[in-house]
Amino acid sequence: MTEEVFRKSFEIHSYDTDTTTQLSFAGLARYLQDIASFHADKLGLGYDDLLAENKAWVLRQLKIATSGRAFWKDKVTIETWPKVPDRLLAWRDFLVFDEVGNPIAKATSAWLLIDVKKRRPLRMEPGMFEKYNFRKQNVFDEKPGSLPSAEPGEKIYETTVRFSKLDLNDHVNNAEFIAWVTDAYYMDYPHDSYPENFEIRYDHEIFMGDRIGIFKKILPSGGIIYSINRMEDEKIAGIARVSGSVKG
Repeated sequence: MTEEVFRKSFEIHSYDTDTTTQLSFAGLARYLQDIASFHADKLGLGYDDLLAENKAWVLRQLKIATSGRAFWKDKVTIETWPKVPDRLLAWRDFLVFDEVGNPIAKATSAWLLIDVKKRRPLRMEPGMFEKYNFRKQNVFDEKPGSLPSAEPGEKIYETTVRFSKLDLNDHVNNAEFIAWVTDAYYMDYPHDSYPENFEIRYDHEIFMGDRIGIFKKILPSGGIIYSINRMEDEKIAGIARVSGSVKG
């Protein structure tokens, strides 16, 4: 059996870049989401396959480390593969290469299987992955650690969720969370810089009409924690940690 590795190339469109024509973090996150979806379809665990059983994948955590950059009209190639799951989390890794084959990013992700009607996590059945031949390679030496759920810190800005921010699951897409965080990040850093390390955990769904606040807290050890809060009930919907800044 061959390892379950999937490859796909993406041409970088203008709407996936920032003001300097660099591929934005939100744009990269959309590519990672797309290729994960394509591969899940191929493996028989895609959106349509699961929806027939009132199930769906939702992203729980994402960690990205950058080592290069890509720009508008460039092509990037992404490799992805699933890893041996935990009881509640399915893991998937990614490698991102520029058009001449240089590595520019790596990422790992954790996914929950949920009941789409009850909006609750489900335990994965042992037989779900019995046909998989898992790739042994890990892009990081360790799985992402826990992110703090501390007090939110300094409020950077507020926004209200509109229809355009929703995805096919009728909630705010994971890439929009990343866009909110990078909006806050670029209030402090030059537009031609980008973070070396970006990690985010998704705790609660956000829906149309929700008022959300983005808060910032500087870590004593370096880096910044951003929290995405639902202002109506003060719940933290997501936590992100950003560290390192490199000129483009």
